[in-house]
Amino acid sequence: MTTWTATPQTSTPLTYAQWTSVGSPWPESVPWVPGSYVYKWDTNDQIGLIDPAGAYHWLSFDEWNAMGRPWPNVHRDQGFAKLTRTPDIARMTSLGSGQGYRIDYGTWASENWPTPISVTRFPGDAFYRNRGSDTIWYSGPTMNRPVTLDEWIAAGSPNPEVRTSRIPGEGDGILTIAVYPDTQQEVRRTSRFLDRTNWLVANRDALDLRFVNHTGDVVNWDTEDHAQYEVASAAMAPLDQAGIPYSMSIGNHDSMATGEGGSARDSKLTREYQRTTTTFNSYFTADRFGAVRGAYEPGKVDNVYSTFTAEGHEWLILNLELWPRLGVVDWANQVVASHPHHNVIVSTHSFLESDGRIWNDCAPTRCSYGDASPQYLFDNLFSQHSNIKVVLSGHAGWALTRTAQTSSGTKAFYLTTIHSNSTNPLRLLTIDVNADTIHTEVFGVNDGYDFGDRNTLGGFDFVE
Repeated sequence: MTTWTATPQTSTPLTYAQWTSVGSPWPESVPWVPGSYVYKWDTNDQIGLIDPAGAYHWLSFDEWNAMGRPWPNVHRDQGFAKLTRTPDIARMTSLGSGQGYRIDYGTWASENWPTPISVTRFPGDAFYRNRGSDTIWYSGPTMNRPVTLDEWIAAGSPNPEVRTSRIPGEGDGILTIAVYPDTQQEVRRTSRFLDRTNWLVANRDALDLRFVNHTGDVVNWDTEDHAQYEVASAAMAPLDQAGIPYSMSIGNHDSMATGEGGSARDSKLTREYQRTTTTFNSYFTADRFGAVRGAYEPGKVDNVYSTFTAEGHEWLILNLELWPRLGVVDWANQVVASHPHHNVIVSTHSFLESDGRIWNDCAPTRCSYGDASPQYLFDNLFSQHSNIKVVLSGHAGWALTRTAQTSSGTKAFYLTTIHSNSTNPLRLLTIDVNADTIHTEVFGVNDGYDFGDRNTLGGFDFVE
């Protein structure tokens, strides 16, 4: 621990080598390490501590008392909950409105196994059945599936609402995919991020919405309390509860590379830190995304692919890290080649420049503080497969559409990078498989502002 006069104490965890290099001094026992974060959830009385090394610990009363009884940072209206009739645990982002998402054991363990509250129902959940069917479904933060008779009785035998279809619009050949741009300006003191998601859920049937993708820079930078990730997580939670699958690409602001204020956290380690995405992966998981079928690295969502079926066609959404490692590019080629009957949409944070050209101001295999350049991706992945139809990106520019005619067919490139301080831009891709067209528009959800990129492209020859 290092102390400066008239400033708060700070601490740095030491490796064994660092400790021995300074003479192996015997550590002093203290009630707590300066720089630790003390907190509690709204769902239990446990007071937790996260030390500067990232270790979690639940405090006993004696430990808390020895620390001087510091007042914890209370995560209001948030916590962990489970239905009394199932073992699944939900991370609740809003207890009052019932918004949350199911977590796996690893995520629960990473939070040091906080005790969940048990409830019979969540606010806003639903029991329903499809018209013509006697099967009762439950939709809530922990699941969207048919329930057993015992589970239905345990919930109080609620009268299920009757729904006409689980997939409105199926059979007309038209579906919609929504694309979030950089949301880094929407994670501090604003509801714009959440408003966009709520609008999509409310308009799901009208849009025939099948999938949501985020092109990266979900947050601006990470902090000790992960405040911006809390906002982003809560903003995506309505998709979890509605059962709408989604995926997110990782931008430079979503990794350890970007420090507080938006500059490099450590300019000497930026390349290494760009691949350090621990916080992102603790908030956004494959299980939460809902349709992930494979990943480059187990337990991480930096590079994943998701699949779904719509309008008699198979679809594959491939999310790649920023300026991906060459091994990732090889893996992506294998994924696309092994799914020849899927129409592939690729999402990666950086591809088009603001003037519409493929960004190529870097070495092909050592681009900026990453690896494969956008041009390398085009030459060695996007142009090589006839079933890759769309590439989505953000990072630079505004909102524009470009196409390319390659030997493997028509490709559409959509750039959506709007760092708005006033509204919440959203791109919609309306796909017509019968006409082989994609119509797109970009607008502000809260104010309806038209960002000018409205067009319809054809000739996609969607595979079946």
